[in-house]
Amino acid sequence: MKNSNTSANRLKNGYLLTLSIKVTTIFFALIILTSCTSSKLLPRHKDLIQAYPDRGFLMGSIAVRNTRRYYDNYEIFIRKIGSRHKKKIVLYPKKIENSDFKKGTFFLDGYRGQYFVLPLPPGKYEVFDFSLYSNAKLDLKTDKSDNMFSIPFTVKKGAAYYLGELEFSHSTFLDFIESGSAKNRLRIHNKMKRDIPYLKKKYPKFNWTTLSFSSR
Repeated sequence: MKNSNTSANRLKNGYLLTLSIKVTTIFFALIILTSCTSSKLLPRHKDLIQAYPDRGFLMGSIAVRNTRRYYDNYEIFIRKIGSRHKKKIVLYPKKIENSDFKKGTFFLDGYRGQYFVLPLPPGKYEVFDFSLYSNAKLDLKTDKSDNMFSIPFTVKKGAAYYLGELEFSHSTFLDFIESGSAKNRLRIHNKMKRDIPYLKKKYPKFNWTTLSFSSR
């Protein structure tokens, strides 16, 4: 495995980024998707290189800490640096009830989440935004990040880059009492010991010596 030393993208003992989210409640909404595409989180093809010969692969997991209340969608947005076109990684936690190898879901350690492998053209990318979406009857609610941020990474042809576990957590009642506001947070954890063994079993034909990752 190769170790990328990009200081802006370090995983520092548990989390890299903590963001607050501002809440917007919409009672009637028409949603138009123009320049955003959503991909299945795990390709069906066992041989990634044969299926995507001109691509590199962003790998990791997306999760939410167990809570009494979940949003319907947790979305992470990715784009090539300098491009307006974006892709998103979406977690549907209400659909995850157990760990399932075939589906690539996990329900353990106080989390429910999903592994992901995203084939991308070679180039420099960034994670730059996220949103949480809830649909309760006619009350549509979208929580979005209110801070600009960038988590850069590089995708190389035929190689894998491990981003980490993208983990959402919600404020507790004690947090609200102490700070006077309710916040949701996005953190990035290094969960290679859990994520990579699963992905190796899922894609045994891949050349795992190409794997690179951010330094701690």
